[in-house]
Amino acid sequence: MYNGDAASSSLELPSGSQGVVLQLGGGGLSQSITGLTPNGSYTLSVQAACYSGSSTTFVVLANGNSVLSVTPSDTSLQTYTTSTFTADGTGQVTIELENTGSNDMGLTNVTMQAI
Repeated sequence: MYNGDAASSSLELPSGSQGVVLQLGGGGLSQSITGLTPNGSYTLSVQAACYSGSSTTFVVLANGNSVLSVTPSDTSLQTYTTSTFTADGTGQVTIELENTGSNDMGLTNVTMQAI
């Protein structure tokens, strides 16, 4: 994610965007989302790319279940969409994004859609 930092200059975000770097070998983030339709169906889209043109793998989990596993192979941001997942009976879902590969990667524009 380019912000003037030489270490991150190989991946540029769209103007006005914010992003996150998932470091190699287990870097990740988790977010619980509440207020959803109980037992409602959703998908998640994310733009991702790896640094320095070296591929790495990231996975997306929804309530602990894998809904996406992708290996971007270049520094161009690509959009990836999960398979459909379901919020629990209270209208909550916990989303985890994990880098399971051997290179840093960047993520941006994470959005969730009701199906």
